[in-house]
Amino acid sequence: MVSNINKMKDVIRDLWKDQNKVFQQFGVKSPTEYQKFMKKARKIKELNKDNGKLRQLLKVHIENSEKLRIETQTTVETLREEFDLLVQVNSLK
Repeated sequence: MVSNINKMKDVIRDLWKDQNKVFQQFGVKSPTEYQKFMKKARKIKELNKDNGKLRQLLKVHIENSEKLRIETQTTVETLREEFDLLVQVNSLK
């Protein structure tokens, strides 16, 4: 029985050492600080994911905008050519 208690004490001591190593790694001093740190880390991860989605959406919008600009430019050039032809026809009368 005493042997089991000593083993349990050793396990608990090892767990505390491991926990302290984790705390030191992240620069926190208590479990509460660690929880706050992890909450912030999850939030940052979520924000980075959202940022990636927004970047992709922006890229699609820019591509669509460029396509629309090219179509508009083509339409304007066509209209200009038609107008020039009309001016030439009217000047021949």
